[in-house]
Amino acid sequence: MLTPLEGQVIGYLGDFLEHEGHAPSFEQIAAQMGAKSKSSAHKIIHQLEEKGLILLPVNRRRALNLTEDGWVWARRNKPKDTE
Repeated sequence: MLTPLEGQVIGYLGDFLEHEGHAPSFEQIAAQMGAKSKSSAHKIIHQLEEKGLILLPVNRRRALNLTEDGWVWARRNKPKDTE
């Protein structure tokens, strides 16, 4: 089960990946969350990684990707303004 914030972020990630072809920066994720620092985005991303919803390769910028389960959650939580 996801928290509302995790659902918001996974929906944003899926939408961004579909439209842009690469992952958003941590700054963009933080801004979308309404957070003032990248550390908040890092925390949520690592929570999603621990839940098996995203893959986060080490030392690669914008290489984040969603797992198969991550895409299912992303579609369920797609931002309303992009449907």
